[in-house]
Amino acid sequence: MKFINLTTLSLVLSLICLSACEASNHEKNSKTQLSTLKGKNNMQPSSPMLNEIFASEKYIRPGQSKDVSYIVSKYLPIGSSKKEVIDKLNEMNQHYSDKGHIIYAGYGKQIHPMIPNPEVMIELKFNASGYLENIDSQFYYAQ
Repeated sequence: MKFINLTTLSLVLSLICLSACEASNHEKNSKTQLSTLKGKNNMQPSSPMLNEIFASEKYIRPGQSKDVSYIVSKYLPIGSSKKEVIDKLNEMNQHYSDKGHIIYAGYGKQIHPMIPNPEVMIELKFNASGYLENIDSQFYYAQ
């Protein structure tokens, strides 16, 4: 009987120690994961142009859009050659799609599935000589 009680007591103590170690390990890993996720939630695009757009146009309602071509034109001036524009987009780590006389670029920032996401749509039109002649850029919140 004494042996069974001693075995049971040692088993209970072992389980308590193991659960305490597991709780400590979980707390440590949770903090690491939270700090990693915390950094990802606040990630900003690496493009200074997009950073300026997002900083200046935070307070529009979902379903509305705002023209931000004036900001884009600071970074990609009218009259720039197509090569200069592409080089600048690459320098700003900006994804784009070249469709001949039009380049489409933009950015969508996924925050949460149920929260409207800030997005930027940029359309750069070039003339027959290959120089930027028109910028159409909109900032909006998408669902």
